[in-house]
Amino acid sequence: MTEVNNQGSPDAESTTEIEIIGRRLSRIADIDEKSLSSLRQDYPHLRFTLCSEDDTAEREPFVTFDHFDLHLLSAGNGCLGLTFDVSNYRGVVIALREAW
Repeated sequence: MTEVNNQGSPDAESTTEIEIIGRRLSRIADIDEKSLSSLRQDYPHLRFTLCSEDDTAEREPFVTFDHFDLHLLSAGNGCLGLTFDVSNYRGVVIALREAW
């Protein structure tokens, strides 16, 4: 893990949860739907989405790891969006970086 973006409201428990998820994913060579299935079982209160970093439209990630970035899905009413607010999120987007 290289950096956690602190633009949202501080919430140590949620930040720790996201860091744990990130560290867990960083130990997986090929993150895939099976990886997400395991996360969904362990974190049933969160949505997990897997995509390419290109799909995040150059948005700054919440936290960066060597091979992927984590973005937070907002818990607002209406369309899904990305947020930095760890006190008000409902999911995690795992944006994989392409190997060059």
